[in-house]
Amino acid sequence: MARIILLKNKTVPTDPYDELFSQAQYEPVFLPLLKHSPINEKEVKEFLKSDLYLNEYQALIVTSQRCIETLAKLLQELRHEKFERLDQILSKPSYTVGPTTSQYLENLGFTDVRGGKDAGNGSILSDIIIGDPLYKNQVRAALVDGAAKLVAHLLLSTGNGRHCEYAQGEEAQFPDCVDRPDDGRVPPGERYQAGSGVD
Repeated sequence: MARIILLKNKTVPTDPYDELFSQAQYEPVFLPLLKHSPINEKEVKEFLKSDLYLNEYQALIVTSQRCIETLAKLLQELRHEKFERLDQILSKPSYTVGPTTSQYLENLGFTDVRGGKDAGNGSILSDIIIGDPLYKNQVRAALVDGAAKLVAHLLLSTGNGRHCEYAQGEEAQFPDCVDRPDDGRVPPGERYQAGSGVD
């Protein structure tokens, strides 16, 4: 069997390139160029469980595969702890870029996934969010992590390398850029980020 070298981290739990090349009788070899590690896991988990998130945030925005890996781990922990309000987390509208990320969110149990195959990049996703009745109804939103803009109560969870695309794409629509929920409960400089840092 011929080998194909892929200069990328293997996506978990399944990688579409692995499946595609394996079906075509190739052996994919993944050589990661970056090392990803989760950050703020404890804080993100506590925030997802908080009344602030459960009662005031209307949606979640997920744009990173590494973020999904972290969310999967946190959701597994919440299921193990028998967290009684898990359905509230999973039923919030969740915006995402691309069909793969959308499918992973659905596999994790999210029931209202938006964007997905209709949003191939951050600019398109921001247009989808702006056109959504959730935004049009003037709901307050906070998007966090570098790409963060204060618009409604939406939580943007992404890796720290993705924010430039969103910041540029949303500049006109989201002028009040913040990097944390701006409710005074988060110390300045801290971020809620369910994604990963790059070592």
